[in-house]
Amino acid sequence: MSNCFALVLALLAVLGGTAVAAENPSSAKSAASAAAAKPAATSRSHFENEPPVKLGEKLTETPADGTVIEKFLVHSAAMNRNVHVCIILPPAYASEPDKKFPVLYALHGSDGPYEMYSQMLPLRMALKTKPMLVVGFDGDGRGWYIDSTVFPDSQFETFFFKELIPYIEKNYRARAEAKARGVTGDSMGGYGSFHYLAVHPELFASASSMSGIFHVLPTDLLGDPGKNKEAYDRLVVVRGLEADLAKGLKLPPLFLTCGTEDHLLRESRDLRDWLTAKKIPFEYLEKPGGHSWPFWRDSSPDIIDFHWRSFQGNYKVMEHAAPAPAKPAEGAK
Repeated sequence: MSNCFALVLALLAVLGGTAVAAENPSSAKSAASAAAAKPAATSRSHFENEPPVKLGEKLTETPADGTVIEKFLVHSAAMNRNVHVCIILPPAYASEPDKKFPVLYALHGSDGPYEMYSQMLPLRMALKTKPMLVVGFDGDGRGWYIDSTVFPDSQFETFFFKELIPYIEKNYRARAEAKARGVTGDSMGGYGSFHYLAVHPELFASASSMSGIFHVLPTDLLGDPGKNKEAYDRLVVVRGLEADLAKGLKLPPLFLTCGTEDHLLRESRDLRDWLTAKKIPFEYLEKPGGHSWPFWRDSSPDIIDFHWRSFQGNYKVMEHAAPAPAKPAEGAK
């Protein structure tokens, strides 16, 4: 256990610098790589780049690609505050008014804008032929999509399952069934997607991750590890998945993708190796790219395609081509 904590603490040291900077659109390095295409960062309850929205109101955007983007607030009784939510409606949502659609919940990375997936043009274009609702929400800069044992207003696991999903399925033409519900995310959001999967595998048709982080020790959210060991153990993704398997629960289709230049590539490779050892079917794709907005934006059609195939009811694992030779990320196996 001490070795595990040492590894996690080392990872957090990385997250405090390089990883966070790579996700933060205000950093010089990110700005250089993404230029004007990268969305502006937002911090908790602070949105400088859009008009204020009140509870019950919506901000609507209608891009030329035929999608509709709606931004609004959902009140969380669990956290006693409002949470910003963004939904992308595919073109078919307007052209087929009697149809219900599958839903993909897309979780942003640390300090990433809650609406970042709505700003991915390749993702929106993919919705023309693979129509689904894509929902993002503000999980705070370091909320980790968990229930904090320290802060009452940081209960994002409860919010997601008990408040957000019911809200979307009540207020939109969403198919309210596990076989039409998926979850994905980048970096911190990649952790969140697999954490939610481990907590309730029976509620999802599929789960995916881009550049995911799967070893987390958020001491600010859970307090002293020595006093809250059970809470920390629950956050280790493979332990959660092992507990699911021990209960006889079947895991839905899984997909991992990461850039070959990503300094956190080892996270995805370690989970890949664990899934392989457990003989759990999954899809895995490495391709050139770093821990950055361009990689996530350009990988978004792969994410949409994977979840669309899982929503069809006849899913089969797809083999992905090996990437072209590239310099391995530092510290990667």
